[in-house]
Amino acid sequence: MKRKVRPMSIIYKKAAIEYFLWEASYSAQTGRRAIDKGDIIYVIGSLYKAANALAQVVYAMNGEYILNEKGCFSKMVHFKHVPKDFIKNMQSIFLSIDLTNMPNAYEIIDFYVNDLRQMIQQLNLY
Repeated sequence: MKRKVRPMSIIYKKAAIEYFLWEASYSAQTGRRAIDKGDIIYVIGSLYKAANALAQVVYAMNGEYILNEKGCFSKMVHFKHVPKDFIKNMQSIFLSIDLTNMPNAYEIIDFYVNDLRQMIQQLNLY
């Protein structure tokens, strides 16, 4: 089976990167609205979804697939293309969950959506 999906096709890579960048941005956008409502469960869920969407982008950039979300961030240390401090900053979002620091968490997501877009253009990945 692995021989059939390796190397990752350029069509899949482009589709995955574009979809998951959109997903991360959309999850952040909708999650922000829940802060004022005090809906911390929705906020945390949207941040989790956005962080995992960004992980999908990093994996696709490196020609890899996420088979399981568990441990996917720790495996990134072996990848060639990972934004600076990406793993540390994604983890920091969840270390002190509190509605008062959620706007900053969304700023981190937004930063990496933009940073990954720039990396993709600079690396000419597709």
